[in-house]
Amino acid sequence: MLYGPTIGIYNGRHYQIRFNAFKHPCGYVRIEDEDIDILRNLAEYDWDTVNEYIAMHGGCTFVGQLSDEKGMWIGFDTKHCFDNKATRTIEFVKNECMYIIDQLKEK
Repeated sequence: MLYGPTIGIYNGRHYQIRFNAFKHPCGYVRIEDEDIDILRNLAEYDWDTVNEYIAMHGGCTFVGQLSDEKGMWIGFDTKHCFDNKATRTIEFVKNECMYIIDQLKEK
């Protein structure tokens, strides 16, 4: 299994898939200048605000800067009690990142 980050661009937006300490994939999407003010001005750990505007697998579990990337990122993990092998794949997380990006583009 691959444990390094998977970096991609979908619909002009940056996303990443990284693995947590338990080796479960987590998805991250960068907030861009064209996003609504409430999302551009998020404070770190402001998951509730993200959840009001953007739906994602298990809800938002990350708001902040990725250690080696510029910008503010929002994200989710796949270490919930309802997660399983089907939700812990790169393809599932990638599709969820694209779903988040589609929602951001609609706002």
